[in-house]
Amino acid sequence: ASFVILLYTRHNFILTPIKDDGRGMDKGKILQKAKEKGLLTKPERELTDREIYGFIFLPGFSTKDKVTEFSGRGVGMDVVNKNIEEIGGTVYVDSIYGVGTTVSIKIPLTLCV
Repeated sequence: ASFVILLYTRHNFILTPIKDDGRGMDKGKILQKAKEKGLLTKPERELTDREIYGFIFLPGFSTKDKVTEFSGRGVGMDVVNKNIEEIGGTVYVDSIYGVGTTVSIKIPLTLCV
């Protein structure tokens, strides 16, 4: 898989989409794990793709069935999200299963000066 990192200035923010051409995320598997954990706050049919992918930012959330020393513990993305939010930014995910994933990070321009 290869990665592409771009940098855009929009209004008073820097937007950095990080794209890969890997396998993409399985939205159905993410949604299933979210249902199993009781995380849905509205009917499944009303959830947007971005809201479904947003579950990966919750503490302890993982779609792995088996925990290893490298994956499945559900740590990491929640820390990224927390740190970006603390500086006034946002992070979100878009993905197409079988094609790739884009993680976009938006931070205030004032932090880059």
